[in-house]
Amino acid sequence: GDGVKSAPVYCRSAEDMPSAPADIKVASSSPNKISVSWLPPKFKNGEIIAYTFYMGVVDDGTEEGIHKRILSPTSDLHETAKLQEAVTYQFWVTASTKVGEGESTRVLTIKPTTKVPAKIMSFSTQITSPWKQNITLHCRAVGIPSPQLIWRLHGKLLQSNGRYQINHEGTLYIRELQHTDGGNYTCSVENENGQDEIVYTVRVRVPPDPPVLSVMNSESDTLHLKWTDTVQKDIPILGYVINYKRDHGDWEELRIASNSDSHVLRNLWCGTRYQLYITAYNKIGTGLPCDIVNAYTKGTAPVMPKATQLITVNSTAVTVWLDAWGDGGCPILYFIVEYREEAR
Repeated sequence: GDGVKSAPVYCRSAEDMPSAPADIKVASSSPNKISVSWLPPKFKNGEIIAYTFYMGVVDDGTEEGIHKRILSPTSDLHETAKLQEAVTYQFWVTASTKVGEGESTRVLTIKPTTKVPAKIMSFSTQITSPWKQNITLHCRAVGIPSPQLIWRLHGKLLQSNGRYQINHEGTLYIRELQHTDGGNYTCSVENENGQDEIVYTVRVRVPPDPPVLSVMNSESDTLHLKWTDTVQKDIPILGYVINYKRDHGDWEELRIASNSDSHVLRNLWCGTRYQLYITAYNKIGTGLPCDIVNAYTKGTAPVMPKATQLITVNSTAVTVWLDAWGDGGCPILYFIVEYREEAR
């Protein structure tokens, strides 16, 4: 068989140049200003130390040069000013690690215009978060006149209320994320020159739903349990917890492995009612309990025999035949015999 495991050894691969920033957007923010935004590389291959912003100028079909600027590794938007109308500008961005500069985004072309349509510089994306966390959905918009901005969830208008807050920049904050907060959040902007929208798909990771608990069989000192659950494939169940108690007793807890769907409770009291419930847990937390299930172990209180079977009497003695009592399916623990002299 397998021997004893060695101590773990941890290592880290060498850094490499990153892939291109995942996406890029370009939009006019005023008649002589252009805003450019981008997403981080899908494969960073190390620590991003800088972004390089490129702007090419094309006038009357002739390339007039390329301007280059090194930006902070935390930046994701840059605005260029003092641009000329009717001149074509090209924009692209790269990311760098200490190994070097990675590939560039696609090149986007734009001309400044006096009519500045509403555009969103943030990106549609999917967000997955554990429940009870806070999340932020950005919707940075440009346009002249200033665009009207609205948020919708599943097509229904959202406003600042309770756990939902929208600030003056159009950013949506959701506090204490709940399972019901999952869905598609749409940010729409519009002015007299155009409209735009993005969609955030929010997925909430929650503890498991309550398993369905059943008692399949009972004996004098055992209960055979079985349960079924709804498995969330992206968040595996790590285990189960069975809680049980007898009448007038204290709750007891039993942890069960995740690969089990049944268990036998042993060493129970005979002929006794038990209350049981089960919970499942994953890396997010412990889910809600199932409904309490009532079950009885087999057996009853001792069965009293007929008087003629229990007692025999002679002139000097009374014999009590204890073995005449029926055990009711449960072992008899002890007898109490009481007697008194009959009053004369």
